[in-house]
Order: sequence, then C-alpha cells, then structure tokens
Amino acid sequence: RIKIMESSKDESESSAGFIELPRIIVEEDNAIEKLGKVVDELKLSGKVIIVSGMHTFSVAGKRVKEILGRDFEKSIFIVENASISSVEALENEIARKKARFCIAVGGGKVIDVCKLASFRKSLPFISVPTSAAHDGIASPRASIKQSRVSVSVKASAPIAVIADTEIISRAPYRLIASGAGDVIAKVTALKDWELARDELGEEYSSYATALCEMSYKMVFSSEEKIKNKEKEGIKNIVKALISCGVAISIAGSSRPASGSEHKFSHAVDMLCESRALHGEQCGAGTIIAAKLHGIDWERIKSFLRNIKAPISANELGISEKCAVKAIVKAREINKKRFTIFDKVKLNENEAEKIAREVGMIR
Repeated sequence: RIKIMESSKDESESSAGFIELPRIIVEEDNAIEKLGKVVDELKLSGKVIIVSGMHTFSVAGKRVKEILGRDFEKSIFIVENASISSVEALENEIARKKARFCIAVGGGKVIDVCKLASFRKSLPFISVPTSAAHDGIASPRASIKQSRVSVSVKASAPIAVIADTEIISRAPYRLIASGAGDVIAKVTALKDWELARDELGEEYSSYATALCEMSYKMVFSSEEKIKNKEKEGIKNIVKALISCGVAISIAGSSRPASGSEHKFSHAVDMLCESRALHGEQCGAGTIIAAKLHGIDWERIKSFLRNIKAPISANELGISEKCAVKAIVKAREINKKRFTIFDKVKLNENEAEKIAREVGMIR
C-alpha cells in the first residue's frame, strides 16, 4: 500500500487515503512465460487456485498450471458467470483448499469473480487477462451481476498483472473493439467528474485524470492500427486499460473511468434484452453523453464506426424504443454519482431527439 495525499473522501470506496496498485506489471508478447519469475519475486507460496473459464483454461490456464509445475499444490476453479453465487462458490473453494493466493486467467467475468472473492478472503491474486474487453484488468473494482444488473463493487487491485499481448491479440476482434470503447468512455467520464467538482465541490484528482486522458488519447491515435488488427494497436489498448485501472486506484473510486456513459450501459442491462458487450454499450453511450456535454461527439462516433464498434441501437441489438428509455433511465442509476444526465434531466421526448440527432435511432 502507498499513502498519497490526493484521495477521495468517500470512505466507502477508499481506505483512509491509501491506495493499492499492482506491484508488478508485465505487458508484452509471451509475458505468460514470466509467471514463475513474478511468483518468485512476490514470494508467493503454498496452495494456489487457478481461476479460469472453460475456453480460457485451454487458451492460457493450462499453460499457467504447467509453469507452476510441482512447486505448488494447484486446483482449478471454472467460472461460468460473473454472479455473486460464483463469487461465493470460489470463496468456499478457497476456504476448503486453504489456498494462499489465486491466479485469474481469462476475460472480464473470470477476473472480476476472482478479484472479489480474493478481496473477501484477504488473499492476493494475479491477473492474467486473455482479452482486453474492459478496464477490469488492473482495477480495484469488480463488476458483478445481481438480479440481471451488473454492479460495480469495491475489491482489491491485483498484486500483479501479466498481460500477454500475443494471447490477447488472438481473442475475437469484437473484444478488442469493446476494450477500445471502454477506454474512449473516459472522455465523458472525466467531463462528468469535472462537472461534479464544479457544481457540487466533489473531490477531484488531477493525477488520475491525467492517466485517463493519456489513455484515451493513445487509443484515438491508434485508430487505424486497431482497425487493421495490428499488434501495436492492440498493445496500446492493453496499456490504456491498465492505466485506467491504476487511475481508479489513485482516485479511490471508479470516478475517472465511469460516468454518464456507464450509467447508460447499466440502464441498457436493466431495461433491454441486450447481448452487447460492456465496452460496446459504454462506447455508444459516450456519443450521447458527449453530445449533452457539448463536446466533439462526431469524432467519437467516427472512431467507433471506423473500428467497427456499435454506434446505434440496432447495432447494439436493442430496440430503438428501449435505447431511448435507457437514456432517460440512466439518471436514476447510482444516484450518488452526479453526471450530465443529472444536470440536463431529459424527458423521453428530449432523449428521443438527442438519440436521433447522433444517429442512435433513425
């Protein structure tokens, strides 16, 4: 733990001015091969649970098991969904096996379940992402489904992040574009945070803001490389997502990374039968939020269109009526977090007009 002066006053999200950051970050091709060295460096020992998914275990979990070799007593826990029941099942497995640490090998749901269970059992965990679909790779927050709705809850940042860009680059392109959408969402998240600072006097961290600004600018500048699935573009998304996770730790809350666009995404989860990914919904929500903030929403829309990320209700797989309702409903999500939706207070007719102007509906 590192003590800093810039921190949130909200003790429900921060811990008396302390932040937790990953001690080691390895981000490169074949990074997974350095797992043994990382474990030694962190002086981890004893029983370990490798937390993975059915598919991601074959992609990278099996290799993690091989690298640990005979030096560790290992068990495998397969995550089926990012629900509180999955978290509780992993907690029970940790207690039953008397595990000393966990390694999360997989996508967002695997990392989030491992992150929260490890936090609740006071265990360190290593994050080994197999995709770059959102910023949960390195953040101290976990997105867990409760009653069909994903909620962000306090957890601990991973003690180490091993992001193997060779493995991540082989993930479906849709996941990569989703990760880019989640980074671009920081444009409006930061504007919302500034708004809350100016209107309500909310605590604000220029350090966390600078990290997120650097991240979304790096992804914007990688537009063509991302579109063409070039390794450098994918690496920049991974770097940006890790930086955003660190920014959340520094801020003591998800404020720099989550604002009105995330509220829209949560409202879509609540109201619509969406099969879109979190980053896809946040990216589309960023267009709406940018329009309301009076900033360059057309640039954001152009970027998302160019990398083939969804920009309309139809592309998100939801009805236009439900998209409009989600824009109105967004204000009611997490009422403690002041955003542009709280300032403008759109009714359904106004929301429909805005949605039509930006092309979310026809």
